[in-house]
Amino acid sequence: MKKCGMMSTQLLKELLNELELTKGKNCLFFIILDGSGSWIEDRVKENGFEIDRIFLAKEDSLFKLVDILLKWKETEENTIYFVYGMINQAPEILSYLNLHRDFLYDIKRPLIILGNIHDMQGIATLAPDLWRFRSRTYDFSQKEKETRPEYTPGSPTISFQVREVPSLFSWDGEELKRRIDLDEHLLEVIRNDYDRSELYGSLVIYYAALNDFEKSTENLDIFCELRKDDKRSLSVLYGRLAHVYFLKKMLEKALEYCIRAIELDPEDATPYNNRGIVYSELKKFDEALGDYSRAIELDPEYATPYYNRGIVYSELKKF
Repeated sequence: MKKCGMMSTQLLKELLNELELTKGKNCLFFIILDGSGSWIEDRVKENGFEIDRIFLAKEDSLFKLVDILLKWKETEENTIYFVYGMINQAPEILSYLNLHRDFLYDIKRPLIILGNIHDMQGIATLAPDLWRFRSRTYDFSQKEKETRPEYTPGSPTISFQVREVPSLFSWDGEELKRRIDLDEHLLEVIRNDYDRSELYGSLVIYYAALNDFEKSTENLDIFCELRKDDKRSLSVLYGRLAHVYFLKKMLEKALEYCIRAIELDPEDATPYNNRGIVYSELKKFDEALGDYSRAIELDPEYATPYYNRGIVYSELKKF
């Protein structure tokens, strides 16, 4: 068994105590290691827990982790999932968990993701919402801690502000198809309507990105039926669709979905900013100025529409 320093010993005690408190509950932890995690597994087992060890290899099916977690009811209450190699399936599994992290609420067993500092930096970058979703990170690495480089902004650009947009356009068609396969596989095993609606919502975007607008519309209809009383979620999805169409230069379709988003949630500043961007691209500058000003009126702390309005004034030579 690996020897621990005083700080590691204290951290291990804290981890064991937290695992005792979260027994039989949903909980996500990250553990940073320099090498093998077997010594932690040994101590966890000594304290009466069962470990379900999952190693994810690059060649493994993307369904592997999700399928194992969905069978949590078949495990004992004192079971803890130890997941190694999460970064090996980047970006697909990480982007999936980032978007659908709420399904972890249904897994009534603690989930521990282990890796070195570079793995964790990759997870934090590729799945920032999943990273924030965690209960705690335990750092057992013995190296001097490294910090992630600070973000340095480049030249400002006009861009859509849309919640939880997957990095679709950094993926090729095959990656998108794998994401579709994963979501459609989950639809075969998940019965909760809310979780299913999240999957349908993702399929709306994936199929649109692949130019399969018929299937995108089919999934949109199902999403709308499952979330018919949730105007906020419908508005957000319409905003995401507008973003896809905007990037495809299908500006009239982008405008249509911006309008739908505003109709459903007229007090949200974001879709006004987005519609202003579409109007700007269409050279309808008066309409764009009206939308940017409305976004600012609704949310004076929202910086983007101030910048975008300035761009329009520049186009109009109103310096």
